Amino acid sequence: MGDFLVYITLFLYVVSMVSFWIYIYDRKKLLNKIGYTFLGLSFLSQLIYIGIKDYEERSFYLTSIEELPYFLAFILTGVYYVLSVKYKERIRDLASFLTSINVILVILSL
Repeated sequence: MGDFLVYITLFLYVVSMVSFWIYIYDRKKLLNKIGYTFLGLSFLSQLIYIGIKDYEERSFYLTSIEELPYFLAFILTGVYYVLSVKYKERIRDLASFLTSINVILVILSL
């Protein structure tokens, strides 16, 4: 179940990344909404995965160095969401770079 959620997270980040990169060149609002939807779903799947791992290990999720990139992707997305509440319009185009970095980090955790 755990590896399946990592693959789901990776797929959701890739769809979000492609949507945001197309949005940068096309500027259609629908692509931006699709990107944020999949970014939110990937963040939710990361949260569920970390919760499951916490429950299975009966401790904090980050117990080995191999899990660090996945947790870092989770932290980056959380910081982005906090900043996007305050700076809505100014930080919009940063999502394409964030999802690209998160795709790399999730791949490194596999």
